[in-house]
Amino acid sequence: MANLPKFEVSPQEGAALMSDAMVKWWLGALGTMTHVMGSENAMKAYGPVMRQIGKQNMEELNKKLNINSNDAIALGSVVNLWEDMMGIQGRIEEATPSRVVKVITACPFSKAPHEACQSLACACQGMGDVVSPGYKFNPTHFMTKGDQYCRWVVEKK
Repeated sequence: MANLPKFEVSPQEGAALMSDAMVKWWLGALGTMTHVMGSENAMKAYGPVMRQIGKQNMEELNKKLNINSNDAIALGSVVNLWEDMMGIQGRIEEATPSRVVKVITACPFSKAPHEACQSLACACQGMGDVVSPGYKFNPTHFMTKGDQYCRWVVEKK
């Protein structure tokens, strides 16, 4: 019987390594799709997948959070939670039950292909399908397109 050295990392280090790898795989796959299919066709194919992923993640997360307010604040709060976990920084400029506005000033994806932001927006809308079905997630500004900041609005459809 042969042996290999056993390497170990802490659970936190393992989670960080896996998170980093998953982001690289996601961006790599999205970049390949965009290169082969073109941006518009890649998003036609990938957008619905990301929306479904957002919906499934929110259904699971909502078992813990139990959000049932069905307004702009519900979706804005969930998007803000995910952005916090991804290291996206910004400020909420408006927060009412009918409208939430956030300006993002620092983002690890600011130099990523624009399709990365588009796919994340699809995931956010999927989350909204669960917690705020009468509302839309609408990005208006993008650092990936040269804007100084990103901005999104949640408001009634």
